Amino acid sequence: MTTWSPETLARTAGADELRLAPRRDDGTLRAPTTIWVVRDGDDLYVRSWRGTAGTWWNTARTQRTGHISAGGVETSP
Repeated sequence: MTTWSPETLARTAGADELRLAPRRDDGTLRAPTTIWVVRDGDDLYVRSWRGTAGTWWNTARTQRTGHISAGGVETSP
């Protein structure tokens, strides 16, 4: 898990939406999915509206890497 600076965390959590592109097994990025993000302390949470049936969700949970874009922050933790 990546540790973000307080400023990066605040900018990401303060965005209305977050774009998340999980990395596939072959190293390529999936198309970004636009989702809401919720902050709880120093943690950020996202949720798939399809639950565990969401393909992007399963890719993100399995790979735990990808690209995030929100609030002017571009990062690939």
